[in-house]
Amino acid sequence: MKVNHPLMHGTDWSRQDVSGWWVSEKFDGWRALWTGSKFLTRQGKALNAPEWFKAGMPKQPLDGELYAGSETNHNDVTSAVRSGDWARLTFRPFDVPSPGVTVEAAMAILASLSLPSHVQPVQFSRVESTEDAIAEMFAVCVTGGEGVMLRRPGSEYCAERTQDLLKLKPGFESNI
Repeated sequence: MKVNHPLMHGTDWSRQDVSGWWVSEKFDGWRALWTGSKFLTRQGKALNAPEWFKAGMPKQPLDGELYAGSETNHNDVTSAVRSGDWARLTFRPFDVPSPGVTVEAAMAILASLSLPSHVQPVQFSRVESTEDAIAEMFAVCVTGGEGVMLRRPGSEYCAERTQDLLKLKPGFESNI
């Protein structure tokens, strides 16, 4: 099954003022779409998730990341998926892939869902300034994370690269 539309993608932060934006950890794993019945890769390829991993998932499509934990990366998730060791993984949904759904509506939908224990919605908070966003990025990196994602308040899910979703990782902050 192909994804009806591409998944939303951000761009690298390059000196934009992100005061008041939403911030969340950027997880280093495999981007995955839950369609309401199965998991798909970014390219629309079905993932052979075990039935127990899909049990209790909502009918609501979710955009997120298959994740193996802090200080792990895409290769660790690849290894777990290929070996069938899904017990090493969590699904970290961060959005609702529907045109017109704002980031705030997606957060409310994610918070309202009853989800299995291996599904942990990504937590968002607001940053007061660009400097706060950079401090948040460093706080995530100190614990083994990759960086943060920044989302413009009121922005809607869209199926293309957008300046409403920015990636901030070490090295980008030198662009101030």
